[in-house]
Amino acid sequence: YKHENADRIIKVPSLPLSWNFKLFDEYRSFMRQRDEINSEPPKKLRAFFQLKQAKRNLWEKNPFGKILEGIYTRDRLKRFGFGARLMKYLDSSLREELENNIDKWEYIWIGDQIPETVEHSRGHSTRLLEYASDILEPFMEGDNPLLNNNELYLLICCLWLHDVGHTAFECKLPKENKKDSDIVIIPVSMFPSLVRNWHSILSYDLITFGDYLQDDEKEAVAFISKYHRGKYPLLECKGPFKDEQFPMVIVEPMESLISEPLSFRGETLDKQKVLLLAALLRVIDGCDLQSDRVINEHYWKIRSERTKAEIDNILSNIDRHIESEIIDLCDKKEILKEFRKSIDTCEEIKKVETSILVMLKKIYFEDAFGDEEKVIMLDLLSMMDQVTFKMIQEAHFYKHSRVKLLYLTCENGRFRYNTVFDDKSELENEQKKEIAKEVWGEYNAVKNVLKGYFEFEGVYSEGEKIYPI
Repeated sequence: YKHENADRIIKVPSLPLSWNFKLFDEYRSFMRQRDEINSEPPKKLRAFFQLKQAKRNLWEKNPFGKILEGIYTRDRLKRFGFGARLMKYLDSSLREELENNIDKWEYIWIGDQIPETVEHSRGHSTRLLEYASDILEPFMEGDNPLLNNNELYLLICCLWLHDVGHTAFECKLPKENKKDSDIVIIPVSMFPSLVRNWHSILSYDLITFGDYLQDDEKEAVAFISKYHRGKYPLLECKGPFKDEQFPMVIVEPMESLISEPLSFRGETLDKQKVLLLAALLRVIDGCDLQSDRVINEHYWKIRSERTKAEIDNILSNIDRHIESEIIDLCDKKEILKEFRKSIDTCEEIKKVETSILVMLKKIYFEDAFGDEEKVIMLDLLSMMDQVTFKMIQEAHFYKHSRVKLLYLTCENGRFRYNTVFDDKSELENEQKKEIAKEVWGEYNAVKNVLKGYFEFEGVYSEGEKIYPI
């Protein structure tokens, strides 16, 4: 190639028309080797190498190969999705810092205590970033963007970290008299229903005391992430949330707790902006109700088969415990047998789960059992909770699998949820409306916070509004 009037001729190796960066994914181990290799490279990668010594069959990466490898390494996350549409609104230093963080955050799901649920790993976070872009992009242009650098960075951090509570092992709760010395440690890793119920509180603790962020970033990210669950109130008029089985788990309205200014990276955050970011997080999180969260039909099938095998294994262990002499030491033997019977017949399984948690509260907060009896009860209740949780998740998987796609559009300044349902599922209109109602519920719960910023007009399917009507 000779550029215009330049004397120098540059040889540019040819590339197959079908070549793209996905090829690097298939050969990433090969490309990460030394710059020199002592064997002929694969035919598809020949354009990136040149023969250095024919006698030794020594090949080396040519300048073109080194350039493309550098682009691949730098842009790897961009191709998989990491919020590039939003990150363009950050200054270069924040963008670089966020990219470095994402290299770590994409693995924080290792140790998820409730893998039976729909996907909560990097795929979930990157889809949320896409929804966030759909909502925010029109408001980030010009000289007066809705969110400044720090506020946008804060929201992106929350989109990545809000579900990290799924990996928690324990939860520290006060006894109802709330003395500092009266702290009870609940082993939530033994009770998946508690991980699910309290995961946003657990996220708060892990973000606050973990090393995911710098010290001047932790408080704000933890605080906003704590309120991503729909049951936790944002405005004072809503009143506090109280856990039904564990009334000592109280979440006060976010608005009432922002009495002192919250800071992030040395910048004081406006109270209304904190509420706005929490409301946005909740709406964005509520959008991810689609089949991508069950990965695909093959994953769903294998996950379902594995979960059923796990249920059978745990039930066998429960039966061995109940039939052994050791259970005779427990005066709640008959109640435990009733729990087991209800599980076997699948009768009102949600009520069984509730009863298990009520019994767990008695163990930890009412001192109703001796040490030996407590150990027996914990083992059995833990196994029963695992079984009921796994059984309930199957319906949750099904719901997500019926929505092939949910995407946002903006019509005349008002956003629409657009749903594409799976034709093979043969859902009735009422079933579609139930799913739409759940999506709309996340927005409806925070619309007073979003008022003046964003407005949604409904959930649509095939161009027709199906909720609310």
